[in-house]
Amino acid sequence: MQPPAFFSRTYDETMDLMVEARNYMSYVERRERERASAFVGLRMSCEAMRVTSRLTQVMAWLLMQRAVHQGEVSVEQALADDCQGCSVLLMLPCSPSREAGSGH
Repeated sequence: MQPPAFFSRTYDETMDLMVEARNYMSYVERRERERASAFVGLRMSCEAMRVTSRLTQVMAWLLMQRAVHQGEVSVEQALADDCQGCSVLLMLPCSPSREAGSGH
């Protein structure tokens, strides 16, 4: 099964966001944090980690979507508990068995 056309674009946009976030945190945020009070600097560091974490989760989700759509990972593997949330919004084509209340 081929991934939908928007996967490549979405993946590229997410990667661009990660690079922009890294550049911001490496240069601008570090400089601003050094000028800020200790409390504000701590808040800035926490927000930077939160942004990095979210972008990493989005990237992991996109990679899982691509793996499922390319047949590298089965739907069952993607929906397994050990996937750690990658399957939360797994984009699968609707089928009668999935619509019949499988809960996903």
